[in-house]
Amino acid sequence: MAKSREMIIAYIIKLSVLSITVRSAIFTQHASFTGAVGLNKSPAVDFSAAISASSMAFGGKAAYVTASGEFTE
Repeated sequence: MAKSREMIIAYIIKLSVLSITVRSAIFTQHASFTGAVGLNKSPAVDFSAAISASSMAFGGKAAYVTASGEFTE
């Protein structure tokens, strides 16, 4: 019998006085991926990923600051 596959996709838009942030996330049974970007003059771009099995998980997170051209986290 084939297993059913579920995927959840979420989009969040955060509005504030000085900036707008768009965040997207995809979740599956064994992996998740998220990303965010600010919609302003010099936005930061954030992304992360995680992959898991039944007994272990691996993940990472990074950000790129466009104003300075550097990766952080």
